[in-house]
Amino acid sequence: MTLTNGNALAGRLAKATKVVALTVPAAELGTPFNAEIERLQRLVSIASQDGVLVGVKTETGRITQDPDTAVVLCDNVKGLGLTLDPSHYIYGPHAGGNYEHVLKHVYNLHLRDTTKDKLQVKR
Repeated sequence: MTLTNGNALAGRLAKATKVVALTVPAAELGTPFNAEIERLQRLVSIASQDGVLVGVKTETGRITQDPDTAVVLCDNVKGLGLTLDPSHYIYGPHAGGNYEHVLKHVYNLHLRDTTKDKLQVKR
């Protein structure tokens, strides 16, 4: 389930439908880091009241496009995890880099057929 606005209703809905993890988009590049930390802290606080995990998606064009920054977010927001889409670390500005250190924070995984030359390979 994807949470686009952090209200208590989404947490209750997730709990009622037995959804364990919610995925939220990370802030766009250029967003003040501290503002994103505060936003994510609020979301995690709301969701955790209903026993729901919050994972921020790793995605190009957002704060989480850099694996190191994604880890720092998780380290600064107690209870926050990642919804890992490794495609954005295979193709894009951080292609070829090591992103193993994000794995300890992964709550959810999105997979697609990706190469270093194309984000989504058509079949």
